[in-house]
Amino acid sequence: MPPEPGVGADRRGIAARLTVLSETAPLIISRAGLAMMGIVDMAMLARHGSADLAAAALAEGSFGRVLDICVAFLVGALPLLGIAQGKGDTAAALAIWRRGCVAALVLGALCLLLAAAAGPLFRLAGQPEALSAAAGRVVAIHGSGAVFALVAVASAVFLEGMKRAPVVALAVIVANLANLAFNPLFIAGGRGIPAMGATGSALVTLVVRIALCAMLVAMTARAAQRLGEPLLGRPVLRDTAGREQWRIGAMIAGTAAAMHVFGIVLTIMAGWQGALALAAYCSCWVLNLPFMLFAGGYGDAATLRVARGERHRLLRDAAMLALGLAVPALALAAGAAGVATLYNADPAMQALLTTLLPMSGAVLWLDGMGLFLIAALRGRRDVTVPAVVQIATMALTVPLAAGFALALHHGIAGMVAAILATSALRLALVAGRAAPLFGPFARAASILPDTRPI
Repeated sequence: MPPEPGVGADRRGIAARLTVLSETAPLIISRAGLAMMGIVDMAMLARHGSADLAAAALAEGSFGRVLDICVAFLVGALPLLGIAQGKGDTAAALAIWRRGCVAALVLGALCLLLAAAAGPLFRLAGQPEALSAAAGRVVAIHGSGAVFALVAVASAVFLEGMKRAPVVALAVIVANLANLAFNPLFIAGGRGIPAMGATGSALVTLVVRIALCAMLVAMTARAAQRLGEPLLGRPVLRDTAGREQWRIGAMIAGTAAAMHVFGIVLTIMAGWQGALALAAYCSCWVLNLPFMLFAGGYGDAATLRVARGERHRLLRDAAMLALGLAVPALALAAGAAGVATLYNADPAMQALLTTLLPMSGAVLWLDGMGLFLIAALRGRRDVTVPAVVQIATMALTVPLAAGFALALHHGIAGMVAAILATSALRLALVAGRAAPLFGPFARAASILPDTRPI
């Protein structure tokens, strides 16, 4: 019996949505899992003691941001791996991985040098002597694991580009479980191990990063063996594909660096308005974080799909994300008072959050959709214009926030309103860039030349 009219199309639509979720879910799990390690560390240290929490927070807020910038450089290889996978060019994909490992070694060495000077740098920045020493020890441990963390990222990016994202997600879950299991022992002590607080937590993170690196490199070696290509070889650094990998990585890392700098400036500006205002301001972004991680993983999946030539699915993927982000955004807007009550017991904080959460929910939707479009453009190796848009709009946020908050005396609500305005501008500009590239008359993206050895 022939299917009823529309049934086949409906089934194809459901299958397509399931495919999108199966490709996206492992990427979301990986991104969320890496962030979860830091969140778990902070939560456990908060129960152990404020001095250790402060040391870990200073280390994360400084060296952690440097490591984020290095990670951004390596993630820039994702669209090139999507192209290589789409062409079936496994030799080119492994060449990208080798270049990523070289970059990881160089960046990791620079991180180690910076980490060795962290304590004196904290003192030069005016931090108290005891805090500088404690945070310096934590950063030194993290610095010694930077190479392992970055090689792990390079391997994870390779596996994700080769449609092996589920194994990356599994490895990240195992790493999180290990971190969760050993953190209490090394933070608070027990079974012959002395209480080490923030230093103990950093040691656990170091061991977990080494183990995660070993797992992901082994998975990469297994994938290379299955594809019939040698894992190791002389890295080709300065051919056409290499220059493109460095260009994309540098542009994304530079954007991440600028965004972090402007973000720190805004946080300092929030602190000028008092502890309550700063706490409420930071709480808005903490509540947005899980959904932004979702958008980031969804965007990375879009990068790969566009790079493989699956551009026709982009509008459908964008619509699904828009609906998904609308749920928490509307919940924060309509249920601001309830969320504020559940989040904090202080009436003053509840009142302030009730004012801010509707605006921060709107920022969540705007920034999540902006991340998705930027990721889609990255799939076409279009990174320069999006980088300029991101940096310029974030730079505009600083004087606008100062004007709203300080000159017009709107306080922290004025700052969040300024962020909302520039988020809307950013999305409009990025959408304007994406429309002619992904519309029905868009030209196909140029393909890099074949880099397989002769």
